[in-house]
Order: sequence, then structure tokens, then C-alpha cells
Amino acid sequence: ENSPKRTGFDECVTLAKRHRMTVAEVKACYQDFVRLDVQNTGALTMDEFKQAIKERCDLPASKPLPVHLLDTSFAEADSNSDGMVSFEEFLLWSANHAFSEELVVVDPTERYLRSLSRKYMFGINEVEKVHKTFMSFDDDRSGIIEEQEFRLCLASLWAINMEDISALRMRQFWLEADKARAGKLTFE
Repeated sequence: ENSPKRTGFDECVTLAKRHRMTVAEVKACYQDFVRLDVQNTGALTMDEFKQAIKERCDLPASKPLPVHLLDTSFAEADSNSDGMVSFEEFLLWSANHAFSEELVVVDPTERYLRSLSRKYMFGINEVEKVHKTFMSFDDDRSGIIEEQEFRLCLASLWAINMEDISALRMRQFWLEADKARAGKLTFE
């Protein structure tokens, strides 16, 4: 019913009115839909829909799509459960997910920091500050710091001089952080 050949300006106007959207929003979404419908069937297959999500999340083609995002998104988008996503279904899915974290936050590092913020129940600003400090002491950008870098990182975060805290106390902090006794720490 919504094949690319039949969905023109009139259909965009109809859908815009039906879903209280602007014609420009519907038309932009339609252009995305047509580009994604590589089989030119007028509906998106699961693979074509995966590609849409990957593009919107700025994920490389080689990276797998998060399962939670695909399973719930495809099922939600395919409202009539026919195994395909029509243009109208895609339009509604796009509108409903326009502000989803996965679609809005495209930087993988920022997404990672947000997940840590939720996991450990710290404010995102605090996590970002600690991450920035951690990275400033990770000289080789390996994502790992060793004990001396850890000490400098703590002194910076606490805004103290290294002499303000005893070496023994710093060693205690290090041992608490390095529970695996690996001699190095990742950011998490």
C-alpha cells in the first residue's frame, strides 16, 4: 500500500496530518526509507531495518547491533507483525525513538560513560570529570593506568599535592582499587 512509487506528496500530507507531524518531517523520513529499502519492495526487511538502526546509532557495519535495541525496535516498528516494516510503521518508529539515548548519543565513549553512570549510580558530570582526569594521566592512551599514574590522578581529582597524603595511605587506596593485583587499572 505504501510502495515507493505510490507514496508521494499526497501520502506525505496524509501521514503528516494523521500523526500530527510536519510534511517536511514525513518527507525526510520517507527519503530515508526509500534509501534503506534496497530491495525496492515498499517495506523494510529485518536486515534493512538493522541498517537503519546502525546508521542512526552511528555504528560501523562490522559492529553488531545491540540485541535489546533490535528485538524491541523491530517488534515495535512492525506493528502488524507481518515481518516487514512499512513506511508508516517506520515513520512512527522514527518519531517515537527520535530522542532515545542510543539514537541521540552517537559517540561510543559518551554512551560508555552514561552506562557506567547508571551502573554505579554516579552523576554523569562526575563520571565525565573522573574519566577526563583518568585519560589525562593515561600517557600512552592504553585505557590503563599504573600505580604512579593512579596516585597523580587521585591528587588531581582531590586538588591536593602529593605530599599532602602519606605514601602508605596512597598505597592503601591503590590496593583497594587494584583488587585483582594486576598492577594496573582500567577506567571502570
